[in-house]
Amino acid sequence: MNTLKYILPILLVCLLSACSADRYEKDLIGTWALETQNGQKADVNNFLVLQFMEDGTMTLSKMYGPDHSYKSRWIVSDATNRYELKGRRLYVEGITGNGLRFKQKAYIRHLDSLHLYKRVIEYHMGSIDQVATRGNYEQVFHKVDVNHPKPIGLWELVSLNGKSFTGFRFHFKEDGTYDLLMDINGQWEMKQDNNGTWFSYGEVLCTNFFNDIFKEGLSYENISQCYRFEISGTTMKWESNSPGSNSFLMKRVTIE
Repeated sequence: MNTLKYILPILLVCLLSACSADRYEKDLIGTWALETQNGQKADVNNFLVLQFMEDGTMTLSKMYGPDHSYKSRWIVSDATNRYELKGRRLYVEGITGNGLRFKQKAYIRHLDSLHLYKRVIEYHMGSIDQVATRGNYEQVFHKVDVNHPKPIGLWELVSLNGKSFTGFRFHFKEDGTYDLLMDINGQWEMKQDNNGTWFSYGEVLCTNFFNDIFKEGLSYENISQCYRFEISGTTMKWESNSPGSNSFLMKRVTIE
C-alpha cells in the first residue's frame, strides 16, 4: 500500500502530461499572427504569421526588405520548413522568405485554441546566433479567424486620412492578385505595372505593389504595406498603427 501511495501520483502526472502534449499538438495546428513581442503590441509592418500543418511542415510569412528588386515585400516561405513539439518545447527550422536558413527553440508558456504564448530560448538566422536571456524575448500570437471577410471584389476609394479622395479603384481577385484602376478623363483605366498581390490573415491585409503614385521620398519601387481592415456592409476601412501610414475608406462597386 505504501508503494502504491507513491506510484499513483506519478502515474497521474504522466497521464496528465501525455494528455497535455496531445492537446498541444492539436491546438497548434493552424495559422497564428503575432500580437505582442516583449509586451509591446506589434505594428502591422512588423507583422509575423506562422502556419503549422498536421504533417510537421510550416510556413513563415512576413515583410522583408530591402532587396535589389524591392524596397519591401510580403513573402510567404515555402512549406518545406519543419517544426517539432516535444512537450512544451517547440523547435522550428527552415529557410526564410528571403533565403536565410533559420532555427528557433522556444518554450510554450501557454497554448489553447485561440492563443499561443511562447518564450524564445535560442534563435539562429544566417550568421546570427542569439541565446535569449530569460524573459527578454516573449511572443504572444492569436489564431487567425478564417471566417473573417475577405476583400474580394471591386472597391472605390472615397477618403484618405479622413479627407475626400477619389479617382482610384481596387479590384481584389480570388487568385491573390489585385488590379489598380485610375480615373483618366472620366474613364477607368488599369495601371499596367501595378503588379499587385494580396494576403489576408483575419483582420490584417498585406499587399505588394509597384509604388509610383503614393511616393515615399520620390522613390519608384516595389513595396509592401499591411493594414488592419474591416468590412461593414458596402464599406471597407484600412488602418495602420505604423508611423507615417495612411488610412483609407472605400465603398464596394457592383461589377456588371
